[in-house]
Amino acid sequence: MISREEIIKILKEVNDLVRQRYKADIKGIFGSFARGEESDKSDIDILVEF
Repeated sequence: MISREEIIKILKEVNDLVRQRYKADIKGIFGSFARGEESDKSDIDILVEF
């Protein structure tokens, strides 16, 4: 299972592409991963500002 730190690293790496392509900015994560309560069936909730 991917860690919270790995998710944040990946989001930072793709944020420039998201800005250019979608005129949006990844602000962070929320939900079970942000709370440290994720499981194998958890999705990743990403906060995006348009």
